[in-house]
Amino acid sequence: MALDHIKAVTTRQYVNDFTAEFNATLLV
Repeated sequence: MALDHIKAVTTRQYVNDFTAEFNATLLV
């Protein structure tokens, strides 16, 4: 289903953003 695909992409983007923030915090 398209909705499942959108949910997967959104979740992946959220995880990517969270990981980026986490990595930035570690670098400080």
